[in-house]
This record gives sequence, C-alpha cells and structure tokens, in this order.
Amino acid sequence: MKKFLAIVLAVMMVMVTGCSKKPDGAVAKIGKEYIYQKDVDKVMEDYKQYYGQDIFNPNTEQGKEALKQIQPKIIDMLINEKIANKLMKDKKIEVSDKEVQAEVDKLQKQLGGADKFKEQLKKENMTEQALKEQIEKQLKNKKLSQQFEKDFKPSDKEIKDEFDKNLDTYTQYNADHILFSGKDDKGKNLDDTKLKAKSELANKTYEEVKDGKNFNEVAKAKSEDPSAKQNSGKLGDFLSSTMVKEFSDALKKMKPGEVSKPVKTEFGYHIIKLNSKVTELDKMTDANKQNIKTAISNKIIQEKVQKEFEKQKKDMGVKIY
Repeated sequence: MKKFLAIVLAVMMVMVTGCSKKPDGAVAKIGKEYIYQKDVDKVMEDYKQYYGQDIFNPNTEQGKEALKQIQPKIIDMLINEKIANKLMKDKKIEVSDKEVQAEVDKLQKQLGGADKFKEQLKKENMTEQALKEQIEKQLKNKKLSQQFEKDFKPSDKEIKDEFDKNLDTYTQYNADHILFSGKDDKGKNLDDTKLKAKSELANKTYEEVKDGKNFNEVAKAKSEDPSAKQNSGKLGDFLSSTMVKEFSDALKKMKPGEVSKPVKTEFGYHIIKLNSKVTELDKMTDANKQNIKTAISNKIIQEKVQKEFEKQKKDMGVKIY
C-alpha cells in the first residue's frame, strides 16, 4: 500500500512539474497560448527598420534603456493581439479571400501596375502571400473596431455626462488675437534680445487697445499672424482643446468683452480679445457640436474597449515570465 501511494505521489509530482514548467523561450502566457522571445524579436526588427538601428543598439547605454522599456510594451501588444483574435473568433469576424484580393488589386493600381507592384514587394523583401496575410489582419482589426463601435455606442446621457465633467475641454470660444511671433522667417526661435523686443512691442500694443483703439484694425496693421491681413485677427468659433495650453488657460480666466495682457506661448506673444463663451452643447455651432460628440463618443468607446480587454486578461489568465 505504501509503495502504491509513493508511486501515485510520484506521478502527481511529475504532472504538476510538467504543467508548471514553461517552454524554452516563452516570455508570457495567456490562456493556453504562449508568447515567445522570437515573437518579440520579430516585432523588434520592424521597430528597428522604422526608427533606425541606433536607437536600439545594445552596445550603448541609450540603446540598452530603449530595449528595456520597449520589451514589456511589445509583450503587452502581443497579449492584446491574442485577445483581439479571441474576440474576432467569438464575434465570428471573418475576411474572405475576395476582400483581401480587392485590397491587393487596389494597391497594384496605386503603384502603377503589376510590374511595379512586384518591384515594390522585392524592394521591401516581402512575398505576396505575406502581404495578403498582413492585409487580412488589418481588415479583421478594422471589422473588430467597427463591431466595438456598435457594441459600445454611448447613450446621449453618457455623452452629456462626459461633456459636463469636462467643460474646460469642451467650452466653445469666439475670440480675436494679435500675435507678435517668437520665431524668425525660417521658423527658428528668436534669441533672448529679439524676444524681449517682441515682448515690449506686445505690451505697448496692449496699452493701445486698452486705451480704446479698435482691436481688429490694430490686428490687421500689426499682427504677425499670416492670416491677420485678411481676417483682422478674428479666430471665429473654436473649442478650447484646439488651442495651446497657455492660450486656453488665459481664455478660462476672461469674460466676454475683455482683452488680455500679452500671453506667451510657443508661437510668441498673443493679445486676446474674448467675444463670447458657450458652455451648453445645444447652443454651439453645428460643426463644434458634432466634433465634441464624436470626440466624446470615441473616448467612451475606447474606455469600454480597454475594460473589455482587461476583463479578457483576467478571464483568460495572463502570466509574464
């Protein structure tokens, strides 16, 4: 009996050891599938071709640090790829040979015919079959994204709630400005002496409009914004999120009718006149209203997709070695 128990225990130990041992070269496991270092290296080669070999040179400190940072990101990307493949299977997302061939034909036409198409493949060291596999993958990802848009489409209430929580981002302004550029004709930053002169000119101009000079006439005459000659400094209706931070921050503190002191941004010095501020979605221009709804909808969908991927990771079980 003792001998029998010993044999059973030995067999169980072998089974446990066999189950827990990871295959050689494995860097992660999701569900029953493994991700191997060779998979990571394959992606890394694509990165090197795109960004250049020097960035990931293991013989330099910078290269070592870059490799250290990129490895876990690639593993996470490959894990998400496995999850996406599972979701495609669950949602019965398929791509036909006809769809793939249509994309190949389109690409051939863009390149100027079959011969030039083959030349391009040779130049990129790629077979037509490899290209088709890449196209199939892209089409599946596109279909999965479209399915997410349907599955996670936000309600009107969700959009309104998100809008109300982020008024600073989605406020619509109408403003005019006068710019004194901080860059030269070639787009390079001015030196400190020239920049100081621009600052003094901006302050002097601010005093002029503050004392009653017509803002738009001054903008047309003095502003270094290339469009000022045509629009007299009028920016029209825009969302705060479309402007650089310093410009938006200045607008948040202003009331309609006010003119700001010179505001320094990466573009130079701005004198801003606020004409109106709209914080109700229904009262905005149709274009801005649609832009906001699209931006919020995309944000909510993205958050829901992220939660779905996190749920899949938890359900499938993820282990990083």
